Amino acid sequence: MTYHDLSLLEIVCSPDSESKLAEIEPWLYGAEGEDELYPRLCNTPVLQPDIDLYLSNEMMAVSRAMAQMGEKDDVKDWFFKRYGIFHQPEPLPVDSEILGEGYPGFWKNLGLPSFIQDLEFQTPEDLVLNAIGEHHPTLGLDLGCGQGGMTQQMAEMCHQVIGLERNFFLAATANHLLRQKEIHTQFFNPKQGWQTESFPKKAVNNATVICGDIQQMPFCEPLFDWVHCGHVLDLIDDPAAVLVQIMRIMKPGGRLSICTPWDFENEGHFDAMLELLNDQFEETYQTDGIPYVRFNHKRRYILHEDWIWCGKMRKPS
Repeated sequence: MTYHDLSLLEIVCSPDSESKLAEIEPWLYGAEGEDELYPRLCNTPVLQPDIDLYLSNEMMAVSRAMAQMGEKDDVKDWFFKRYGIFHQPEPLPVDSEILGEGYPGFWKNLGLPSFIQDLEFQTPEDLVLNAIGEHHPTLGLDLGCGQGGMTQQMAEMCHQVIGLERNFFLAATANHLLRQKEIHTQFFNPKQGWQTESFPKKAVNNATVICGDIQQMPFCEPLFDWVHCGHVLDLIDDPAAVLVQIMRIMKPGGRLSICTPWDFENEGHFDAMLELLNDQFEETYQTDGIPYVRFNHKRRYILHEDWIWCGKMRKPS
């Protein structure tokens, strides 16, 4: 059977009512009988629950993305008429990630200190990709995808990939970076000051990142046969509830992969989720204590130790 890419409207639904969406404009979607309108801003579909509240709170991020990445006049007119404009300058948020972090080649091209190089010899994402192996999914989902580094790698294995990211600026950045053949990034070197480096990558055209909420996903059908959760379940109050949503939108026999640190306050944070994994999935790979290096908002290296788990959802008996 030949696989054809699904259109966005064949995959998504309203996160509030789970109704199917229809195109009103090439950049605007709505559901029959609903007042909510869901726009595509900076090439990024925004399918958040309580969409007006979300975009009102994200005015600064949307304005920043439009200024940096460009947007058509009719889209900008719609947005600013609906949500207003800034009446006085507001400070921009401090980015927690450097542009391109998470993409293959990022650390190699920036040049890691010698005491960190060995830690990045094999990343958690490498281990997940190796565990998935020769299984080539048709439709993959990258939850909490950030700037799209893992989405990029999933897109090289899948026919089609959807990323989901709650932060609008990160989601818009991901859609921008995925289609580039090169990433230009700036970082601070204590000995040399601010430095700019570039590194090549494959342009990706089979992935779209949606700005949405992992706790109220804009999907309602079992379409995905690979779902990846990277550094997101530790940030969710109820990861077991998210797993129930994931199982609802996965095809029977679908694959699930998880990369997560264990540094959260509640020691039992994952207990209910682990019970579900044991009951509903066949474990195919698991390892713990895998080092993961990143920058924090002060541009200092921080080290996580990741737990990696991969499994296959059991088919109904």
